[in-house]
Amino acid sequence: MAGAFNRKGSTVRLYRKRNEGGKGLIGIEDCVRLEEANLAQYVQNSEEWLLQEVREMGLVASVETGEELKKRRDAERKESLLGKPLHGKYFATVEKLADEGDVDLDRTWQWLKGGFLTKASEGYIMAAQEQALQTKWRKSTIEGSEDEDGLCRICGKWFETVKHLVSGCSELAKKQYRIRHDKVGSRIHWELCRKYGIECASKWYDHVPSSVCKSKDGLFELGALGTVPKRLLGFLKDLGIPDVIGCMQTCALLGTQRILKNALSI
Repeated sequence: MAGAFNRKGSTVRLYRKRNEGGKGLIGIEDCVRLEEANLAQYVQNSEEWLLQEVREMGLVASVETGEELKKRRDAERKESLLGKPLHGKYFATVEKLADEGDVDLDRTWQWLKGGFLTKASEGYIMAAQEQALQTKWRKSTIEGSEDEDGLCRICGKWFETVKHLVSGCSELAKKQYRIRHDKVGSRIHWELCRKYGIECASKWYDHVPSSVCKSKDGLFELGALGTVPKRLLGFLKDLGIPDVIGCMQTCALLGTQRILKNALSI
């Protein structure tokens, strides 16, 4: 599938809506059951005498409408995904933060709804969120490899999980995390330069700021895997610059993909 889906990833996620973190595909069984439900509903409501005869004979019957079927299947898939200790951990964490008012779920999945990434990059990030990438921790813990100690191949201090590689490795923090952070922050810097008439490049991705400083309280930090904190939206509004969440999110995710690919290729 040209990298669009990791074979060790979540198949449940394939059939969830894109604005809920899924691929947005329609399952064959769902398609058939939905047509059956809609056909039964049409027969039940029809005033044509032939279809009334069919209804009275009980040849076509359905206990739920097409909309009810879709809602039930969506709810079942969400429950199934959240209940998975590996594939569903990221989703459970994001849902909890959203319930506490710290994360904007709608903007967190903007990169999927907008289709900002290639299918290969999209599939790679989704695999990272599902902890489906072949890290040393996965080999030693999930696959039970006796030849692996599970420790990070970069720092050798902590277990090599996806979470550790994207935001917790002390060695990667020296350069790779800073490059990713600066690339995201440069979009804000470019917008401010344009607003106040400061000389800058014509395109934001060509802009090289003299200094991009990290705010002390982390107001404009995006999650390494695309999570959008609600306070980021207020921060951009206070600065009076356009809504550039989608662009910043894309930069962060591509930076994360580059970090993971480089680290896992060692």
